[in-house]
Amino acid sequence: MALFTAETAVIAAKKSHSPESARFLPKPAIVDLAIPARIEPNTAEIDPFVSKTLARTRRQISRIQGLIEDQSESETLDCAALDRLASALSRLSELERQLAGRPLPGSYRPAADKASRRQNRAVEVWSDPVTPQQVVSGVPVQNVPQPVQAPPVQGPENG
Repeated sequence: MALFTAETAVIAAKKSHSPESARFLPKPAIVDLAIPARIEPNTAEIDPFVSKTLARTRRQISRIQGLIEDQSESETLDCAALDRLASALSRLSELERQLAGRPLPGSYRPAADKASRRQNRAVEVWSDPVTPQQVVSGVPVQNVPQPVQAPPVQGPENG
C-alpha cells in the first residue's frame, strides 16, 4: 500500500505539471456518428409468407385508420366501437413492427447493424498497444509497520 506523504505529493505535482503529462497531450478527435432514422429490414432474409403477411397487415392498418376517422367524425359517436378499433390498430401495429424487423425504441439493433456500429465507433488511444510502457514509481518502497494488537484486558469477569 502506497503512502501519500509530503514527499510523494511533491513528486506527483512535478509529474502533473510536466509537459509530458497526459493532460497536456492532444485530445483525440470526437467523431459524430449519425444513427439512421429508419432501419430497413434485410429483404434477402424475408420469405414469401412474411412479405405477404406484412402487406396484408399494412392494408388492414390503413383500413382500420379509415374506420377510426369515420367513427370519430360521425354524429353518433360510439365510444366502445372506437375503443375496439384503437385496440385492433395497436395489435396490428405491433405485428407490423415485428414483421418489418424494426426493434423497439431503445433496444439493440440486429447483429449486422451492431457490427457496423462497432466499426465506426471513435476509439481513444493513449498509448501504442504494441509497446507497453513500464510504470516506474519515483518513490522507493517503504516497509509499512503492521498495527500491534493490544493484549486482552484481564478484568474481574475474565479472571
